[in-house]
Amino acid sequence: MSKARDPKEKLAEDINWLNPEDWKKVNRFVAKLKTLERMEAKEFNKMVSNGLADHRTRYDAEIGMGELSCSFCGKNQDMLKKLVAGPGVFICNECIEVCNEILAEDEWDDEPEIDRLYAAQKGCYESARRSIEDGRSLDSEWVKCLLPRPLGVTGSSKAARFYGIGGIAEAKSYLKDAEMKKMLMGICNALLDRQEEDIKKILLPLDEKALHMTMTMFHIVQPRNKTFKTVLDKFFGGKLDRKTEVMCREVWK
Repeated sequence: MSKARDPKEKLAEDINWLNPEDWKKVNRFVAKLKTLERMEAKEFNKMVSNGLADHRTRYDAEIGMGELSCSFCGKNQDMLKKLVAGPGVFICNECIEVCNEILAEDEWDDEPEIDRLYAAQKGCYESARRSIEDGRSLDSEWVKCLLPRPLGVTGSSKAARFYGIGGIAEAKSYLKDAEMKKMLMGICNALLDRQEEDIKKILLPLDEKALHMTMTMFHIVQPRNKTFKTVLDKFFGGKLDRKTEVMCREVWK
């Protein structure tokens, strides 16, 4: 019985038979693989549908990685419908489905209706407005309640998901709510009534960033509202927060 050949030796022998045109294809393929190594997992998974993951899996097996298995459940490649390759790890279609179910459950639990914000806002609105009118606000607690920001630019904690705005429709619903819009306008007007044009003299650095994000988001959603634009002009030189702008104009569209 003949001894099984080393895959690397076989690959080296096959390479000797490549013609110049085949070499060009190999070089292009290797370049793609190197690119994939540098890509983040999210970007890589977007390319799975184009077959690059399958090519990479076959390439890794050919150069001697041996049998492949899911890094999460441990099932062998032969037992699975699909095995997606990442930077040093593999995940199967079954584990991907489980992950999607978990994420879907979290989104359902943590993203109730927009009126979830009303009770929290009402409880801190008056004290927040007075702190702005009387001097510098040193309490950041009211900011997360009264200055909602887009989900995706403020982290993924439970608080960020609870107080965050999940899209254009939710932002419009927020502004349609008379009470919540009244409180938002109250905070804006309290800020505009201050003589200082340096927001750092009024709010803490993180709160200043939150205000910039909030005003950017609502200005994009409701551009005819002059208050949001006036706050941006007075405290931020009319500039929009870049991350928030990308989220609202490109991701939410």
